[in-house]
Amino acid sequence: MKKGSGRAHHCRFVGVSLACLAIFAFCGVVKAETVITANLTITPAPTVKPGAVLKFQADVIYNPDFERPAGTRMRIFVTRSDFSWVSDKLDIEYPGMGSVHVNFNDGFTIPADAQSGQNFDFCLVYGPWWQLSNIASVKVLFLKRIKTLEKVEKKCFLTLNSISKTSGFPGTTFEMIGVFGNEQGVKMPAINSLNEEGDQDAALTVLFWSNTKLLVKVPSHLHPGPYKVGVYCNDPCKPGAITTYGMVWRDFQVLARIRQPQFKK
Repeated sequence: MKKGSGRAHHCRFVGVSLACLAIFAFCGVVKAETVITANLTITPAPTVKPGAVLKFQADVIYNPDFERPAGTRMRIFVTRSDFSWVSDKLDIEYPGMGSVHVNFNDGFTIPADAQSGQNFDFCLVYGPWWQLSNIASVKVLFLKRIKTLEKVEKKCFLTLNSISKTSGFPGTTFEMIGVFGNEQGVKMPAINSLNEEGDQDAALTVLFWSNTKLLVKVPSHLHPGPYKVGVYCNDPCKPGAITTYGMVWRDFQVLARIRQPQFKK
């Protein structure tokens, strides 16, 4: 007698039960020479999200190496590889040729706390000891929302539609038209140099602030060249600063002052 055959004989009389399945899994009594005679299909697959309901279909295919003859009544069901869940049980006749297609009524719900990357494995089983199909698996995959982006959108959503001037000398004033909020608070209008050499980014002096219009002044120390103007949610140099969400920065050209030649009298 093969090692463990006594336990297999006992389980055969007890019937299909989770307890018996667990004993087989634990003791390693499941037949070593499994003959694959069915295909198990899961929908949706191969990736799912927490809360998804899996449905199972199987095609039992005639295999001459299978130990049961054609016409044998078989009770089949789907189980997780750890036997923690089993589906409804269906009675079929083992085909003499071709295949038998079955749809299981019971679905498996992916737990809400499933982790991204976690696998769930299933197979088709006949009786408590015979694996009919290869393992069919689904993987949980989902993207976690980045909370910092949510905070940026809720805390600071500014719009710059246009500016009244696209060029000017240092010290000139111009209007910024858009949506800025009724109060300035920590928001900072700025003018940023596009040159690799020259001035660093600088704050615009605010002369007037309203929800739809700002009056600002270009710093007097800026060198001539191309710049971008816009509004930061707060001072970008401070730790933890966030930049403007959805802001379109506008082109502004700082002009050079032409010095008039001095003639001696």
